[in-house]
Amino acid sequence: MDMRVPQLRVKMLIILPTDKSLSIEADDLIGLINILSSPEDHPPLHDLYPRDLRLIQEVTRKVAVPLEEVLAIVKGVSNDQFLRQQAVRLGLRFTQTALAIREFYDARVTCDETNNPPGLIDSGGFCFHMSVRPTLTLLHVVYELLIE
Repeated sequence: MDMRVPQLRVKMLIILPTDKSLSIEADDLIGLINILSSPEDHPPLHDLYPRDLRLIQEVTRKVAVPLEEVLAIVKGVSNDQFLRQQAVRLGLRFTQTALAIREFYDARVTCDETNNPPGLIDSGGFCFHMSVRPTLTLLHVVYELLIE
């Protein structure tokens, strides 16, 4: 019997209007925030304008709250349709509020069979995407929670 401990991976993809994208990965949300706090140690972040980097830092801190809520409901629970719907509701509660107060230009939440294929579910994994567009200068910032 396989008794491996599920590993969390947090990935952030920054899609720029110049057909360029930057990808950052960490073991948890705090790690992602720490990477953004020390951009001099991460060459891909050098391509960002300072104001865009500050904005991404701020957005990541805000998005961390609903992402942590999703992680809290996922831990130790099997990946089924009810769990995915619950995760989407948590994400939508945040994004719809942010859109209503014009904090973002666009926001999307995905947690269904498109990013949770049968192979991932059978292995005990879980995947959740939240995409936000904080300004017109950035196309999207995509956050991915992946438990493998």
